[in-house]
Amino acid sequence: MAALFGIACLVPAGPAAAAPVDEPLGFVEGRCPAAVPESRLDDVRCGSFVVPERRADGSDPDRKVSLPVIVIVDESADHATDALFVPVSATAGGSSLDALASFLARPTWVGPRDVVLVDQRGDLHAEPSLDCPEVEGRWPTDERLEGIAACRDRLLEDGVDLGAYTSAASAADLAELRLALGYDTWNLYGVGSGSRLASTILRDQPSGLRAVILDGAEPAEIDVHEALPAGIAAVADRLLANCHASQNCRTRYPDLAKKLIAAVTRAQSDPLVTTTWNPTLGRPQDIAVDADELVAELLAALQDPDAARIVPYVIDRLAGGDVAAAAPLAQRRVDVAAATSEGRDLSLACAEELPFHDAAAVGQAQDAEALTRGITTYERRVAECEVWEVPPAGEREDAAVTSNVPTLLITGEYDPRAAWSASAAAGLERHFSYVLPATGEAAVWHGGCAAYIAGQFLQDPLLEPRSKCIDHVPATDFLTTADIDPTAATYLLDSDLRTAPRPGQIGIAIAAVLVFVGTLAYGVVYALRRRWDAPPGAVVAAVAASALNLAFVGVLALVLTMADPLVLAYGLPSASWPLLLLPFAALACAVVLIVLLVRAWMQGDGGLAHRVILTVSAIGTLGFAVWLLVRGLLTL
Repeated sequence: MAALFGIACLVPAGPAAAAPVDEPLGFVEGRCPAAVPESRLDDVRCGSFVVPERRADGSDPDRKVSLPVIVIVDESADHATDALFVPVSATAGGSSLDALASFLARPTWVGPRDVVLVDQRGDLHAEPSLDCPEVEGRWPTDERLEGIAACRDRLLEDGVDLGAYTSAASAADLAELRLALGYDTWNLYGVGSGSRLASTILRDQPSGLRAVILDGAEPAEIDVHEALPAGIAAVADRLLANCHASQNCRTRYPDLAKKLIAAVTRAQSDPLVTTTWNPTLGRPQDIAVDADELVAELLAALQDPDAARIVPYVIDRLAGGDVAAAAPLAQRRVDVAAATSEGRDLSLACAEELPFHDAAAVGQAQDAEALTRGITTYERRVAECEVWEVPPAGEREDAAVTSNVPTLLITGEYDPRAAWSASAAAGLERHFSYVLPATGEAAVWHGGCAAYIAGQFLQDPLLEPRSKCIDHVPATDFLTTADIDPTAATYLLDSDLRTAPRPGQIGIAIAAVLVFVGTLAYGVVYALRRRWDAPPGAVVAAVAASALNLAFVGVLALVLTMADPLVLAYGLPSASWPLLLLPFAALACAVVLIVLLVRAWMQGDGGLAHRVILTVSAIGTLGFAVWLLVRGLLTL
């Protein structure tokens, strides 16, 4: 989303010293950290909110934390005085800067009220940031522990108290920010890991709270690693059931359940190695996709309503040994990891989650589900926490939250946390709970029916929202091989030319196109000056080859512009297969051209300049064919 406004990535390229925050406590208005459209400058108020790193007596008063804050002001006639606070966190791959574009568009569910976006302490754009660039490129290998240790040592040397970055501390930050900004009442929208913070605010800082929306609840009493296997199995069952309910998906993948187990089992014994582009390192990175990572990638795809459409296709391809099918999903995970504050994530998990887990119970839960049997995610996290070394939080971080503040709980059926909403709701006296079909996490964020329900709730938190729209949520429109002509070529082409531009590849493509254009121009001039002495038939063959190649380039560019981007990540639209015939036809013309040129050079047919021009054209066509072959585009 940030790219819509040209926001530069602020993730540091390498480890940097955390300079102490030298600002007075409180909110200080200042320059916006993100580019704002000129037409909206009057609607946005930016600044930083400075709070103590520790609020306990005896803490170092010089240790402070600065949080970036963006307030999107509503000036409508029916303006509500209660603002909507949105705590966003890089532990979920986002920040207030990223959320700015979405809320500037003023989604209707927000209503006529101010929106306050604030990064949590320790996130990418906060000061200090607990981002760990030392970990980049070491994920998810064993060397990751070395990177975590190096990050911890650096932060400790800078004086950062890693145990001060907790949900309770962030809850106090937001409560104080609410007062500093002058709002008597406020609403909370917690999405992803922000829902854990919203629950903590319900428990610790309920003063002035009018309404809370938990877009995917993460109740404190749920032991995540113990509950997640059953959640993953439930999501898999829903995916399989929805695929079976779709004629297209059912026809193409009648044995999808077996293929899912086969793909995970294959990755367990022989991890898939795929190449991704690491945006932080600025270079390609090989990722070993083992069973843990494969399950995580499939789950991550299901959380996006659009990406969920491709999951059965990916499962089918992976079960058949097509490693290339893992690349787009692995790239999504790498992109999120690059925008994640690893230290913030560790401080939360190691203090508030891991201390309350029982290893034996986690193992039993994993072994009970075929998809999670043998997965080592929990063991890896335990090892990371042993390196990070933060003290465990109190027992209250493992206790259910009780509250009488009106709360809306929304989740999607593809969210493995869907069943957790019932646990969260048990302690909430005033709540409404909904599960959206064909939807993953962040249901409200993605709009549609969930956003409609959220909008009604914010209008009157005490009145049950109308929810008939749930019955009309469209089923997942799965993509299959009926829609996709499988090839990794379009994904590689996009990477070479746009995502991770490679000058060499771009240069080859441009040089070939210039040769083709030049050949066509030569052919036009030749047709106008028939007395030119050129090898008989060679000009026609050269022009035909160049015209076919240019037609291929033009139509391919049109397809890449018009087709579904999700399809292009895995291949070409199935209806576009005739396009792939053009390079073969061009190559056939090039073969004819080469035969004619060999005879011309041997017998001295035509002028020397014409033979040279036509030879360059032939080399261009052959070179382009080889380039297409290497990039996977010269195939049927």
